[in-house]
Amino acid sequence: PAAGHVEPGSAIGVELVRGDMSTVATGTVTYVNGADVLAFGHPLFGIGEVYLPLVDAEIHAFLPSLSQSFKMSSPLNEVGTLVQDRPACIIGDLDARSTMLPVDVRVTGPGVEPRLFHAEVARNRRLTAMLASMVIGNAIADAEPDVTDMVVTVTSKLGVKGYPPLEQRDQIFSAEGVSGHALASSRGLRAMGELMFNPFEPVVLDRLDVDVRVEFRRDVAEIVAVSLPSQDVHAGDTVGMRVTLRPYAGAEYVETVPVIIPHTAAGQTVKLEVATGASVRPDLPQAESLRVYLDNLRKSYPATSIVITLQTPDDGASLHGRLIPGLPPSALDTLQPGNQTRRADAYHITDRTVFPARQLVSGKQELSIQIKDDALGRP
Repeated sequence: PAAGHVEPGSAIGVELVRGDMSTVATGTVTYVNGADVLAFGHPLFGIGEVYLPLVDAEIHAFLPSLSQSFKMSSPLNEVGTLVQDRPACIIGDLDARSTMLPVDVRVTGPGVEPRLFHAEVARNRRLTAMLASMVIGNAIADAEPDVTDMVVTVTSKLGVKGYPPLEQRDQIFSAEGVSGHALASSRGLRAMGELMFNPFEPVVLDRLDVDVRVEFRRDVAEIVAVSLPSQDVHAGDTVGMRVTLRPYAGAEYVETVPVIIPHTAAGQTVKLEVATGASVRPDLPQAESLRVYLDNLRKSYPATSIVITLQTPDDGASLHGRLIPGLPPSALDTLQPGNQTRRADAYHITDRTVFPARQLVSGKQELSIQIKDDALGRP
């Protein structure tokens, strides 16, 4: 038949990924009425109204099975748009077309030329992030297929219509190559999913550019212990916290991180948390708009840092997308009137010390200490 011909009994597919990689669900046309087409005789995902490209397809072979038969096929030409995904069938419009999200992936490995991959993925808030992750994972697996220890640096740039691009940089260690599980910890891919389900307004994504650098090394150290030089810690002191790290196949070593004890902690028992920057979330204001929501997604600590968090007794407020630290109780009362619900949100202020480490850091340790003062109440 001619390219793009659709009739009962012909093969038709729903295209989820196209380009250097292809993911298509192929089935059979049941009925055609003008531009309306019914196909499959069963659901695809069963998610109701949805807009995805329809393509005609070539069937290469049938693999019959009593448990689950399936066909080997290839997509050919775009012929329309899937508009309904129902329990009895899928319904398409042969006159409509749907756009897809461009995803470009550049993979660089030791001693080889960079590999470039170009693909497009379906625009759907439930599917886009998963499909983009699949494209990136397959690009890395094709360019650097070794299942071994590696450090992967993923730099992503997500275009959001009407806003500056959302740029993220992740460093991930994996002992099994770049698996889907390892990529799932990437903040860039997580941010895409969170953005698609943001509570403020629909977003239109322009494109996703991802740069992946693979290094075959186990360059990661675990935080195994923390200690202070003395049990006598006074408010206002700068203490050298000793953080013991244990690298793989190497001797333990100690990093001394200067931590300032705030004056307001005098007489208090405070908790010191020492963790990799990858697991610590900065203090963020309550988002009240998509712009603030995006700004919050941009803030993070690198995985090659040691972050020491000290919980202080001070309170601050989050108001209109901004953090206001160090407020006296009277100011907090003013910002939190009892006669309305829309008011400032209080939050406990944390002091954070960010220390650059020699390598990727994992793990977390906690220590509780009593902060002392002198007899006259002076720090």
